[in-house]
Order: sequence, then structure tokens, then C-alpha cells
Amino acid sequence: MKILTFSVPGDTHAAAVRWGLTELGVENCVVFLTDIPQRESLSFEPGVSEEWRFGRGGSDLRLSGYDSIWFRRSGAMVLPSGSHPADRKYAQAAWREVRDAMHLHLESATPLCVNPPSSYLLVDNKAFQLKIAVEAGFQIPKTLVSSSRDEVVDFIRSHAACGDETICKPILPMNWLAQDGAALAVSTEVVDEEIVDSADVSLCPAIYQLRVRKSFEVRITTIGSSMFAIRLDSQASDVTSLDWRNAPRTAMLGCEEISIPDGVSALCRWFCRRLRIVFACFDFIVDSDGQWIFLECNEMGNFL
Repeated sequence: MKILTFSVPGDTHAAAVRWGLTELGVENCVVFLTDIPQRESLSFEPGVSEEWRFGRGGSDLRLSGYDSIWFRRSGAMVLPSGSHPADRKYAQAAWREVRDAMHLHLESATPLCVNPPSSYLLVDNKAFQLKIAVEAGFQIPKTLVSSSRDEVVDFIRSHAACGDETICKPILPMNWLAQDGAALAVSTEVVDEEIVDSADVSLCPAIYQLRVRKSFEVRITTIGSSMFAIRLDSQASDVTSLDWRNAPRTAMLGCEEISIPDGVSALCRWFCRRLRIVFACFDFIVDSDGQWIFLECNEMGNFL
């Protein structure tokens, strides 16, 4: 058996899996696309060879003949810092096109891909995920995806009338750099009418949800037909009560294994089949009534 992994430098998950495979005597290789173009090259000759060649000259690695490919982290090609901004824009777009072509080619020629690159657009879209979650039969928080100030205010008022709060989630993860160079991450926040009126929400859509009263949270890691669940005591600290990912250390969440209700595990498997993925990390809230409420699915989430 031969296994190929796409990852990025510093990814402890890829390093741990590579160590485990090596200990088992499984031939495996890890490729960093971030080495392109400054350290490595990428070549393909359709009609001549079905192989993509990664490397330089006689030391090329042939990206073919693998039994399985783990698309752990694709990574973006890193261009030289001295290149002209206009050239960089085109080169980055061209590299994305070639990378995507290579991924799709490898998917079509490989028995098992974790996960198939063609499924990425579906599963990585948080708003579309919620539609599929409802289709699957999951409970989800009351949700509005919108850029309409009036609709957002009405949504907030409907919750406030019942003594509940509304939270806002970004459509996708993003960091901004402050003037002092610090990275500011956009995360889940409680919002009210005053906040909405002070910002032009029409400039950018967001996900607005009823803030569910949590008992604890759960992350389920699905690997093929196997499922592993960890209970996260996010409500033990104000730092993590709104979003457990704010924890400076995962250990502070009091992680412990938890059993998955049969109904929830069945819906997770249906969700994976629907989106054609074989690995996923699901995040749930468990409320005071013991109901498991779907938040999102990360198609290549962390599990260590």
C-alpha cells in the first residue's frame, strides 16, 4: 500500500499520521505545495504521461500510483517576495488553477481520497451545510443568513422579545492585521440592534443565529465508518462559553469521551454520504434538555 499526503509545514496531524504509518510499515509520502515555486516545480504532460511531477530535474516525485491520498492541507504556493504585485496576482490565480486541476486528476485516478477534492466546494460552505443539516434531520439553531439590516434587526427583536440573545458568525474564517501588526480573528459574537446600527451590515453577509443555552458541547470525528466523540465543558469558563475555540489550551475544556446517540450517529453518516466525504469533524451543542444541536461540519478538522 502507498499513501500520499498533502500538508503544510508545522502540521502535527500529518506528522503524527506519517509516523504511525511508518511504524506499521506502510509506504507513505508527505508533499508541501508551499514549496512551489521557490523550492520545487510542478509539471504535467497530458497525452504523454498521466503523472504529475513534483520536484526539480532528476529528483522529481511522481504523484501517481497511490492507493490513497489524504488532502489534509493543500496549502497555497508561496511566491518570491520581490515579485511585482500585478505579476503576483496573476501567478497566484494561475497556481490555484493548476493545483485544482492536479487535485481533480489525482481524485479520478486514486481508489480512495480523503476527502475527494470535488466535494470541497459543497462541504466547506457553511451556509450550504446548514441546508444539508436540515435535510438530514439535524436540529439547528434558528438561523438567518443575510445582508439586510431590516431583516437582521427583526431577527434580533424576535429573540429579544423572549429574553434570548442573537449571535453573529462569519461566513468564513478571516484574520485582519491591526496597525501594531497584531492579528485580529473574526469569531462568534453576541449582537444587538445597537451593534447592527453602528455597522453597515449590507456590505457583507453573515450568519445570525439564536444563542442556544448550552449544557456542554461535543466534537465528533468521523473516519470512514468509525466515530469518536469528545465532550467539551465550554460553559466552565466565560472565555469559552460563547465559542470553545477561544480556549488558549484545549485541556481547559475538560475533554472526555462521550457516547453518541444512535440517531445522531446515523445522521452524521447520512450527511457524509450526501456530501461524498469520508472524514469530518462535527460540532454540536447539547442543551439543558439533552438535545444535540448541529453547529457545523469541518471536512478536515483537527483531532489531536
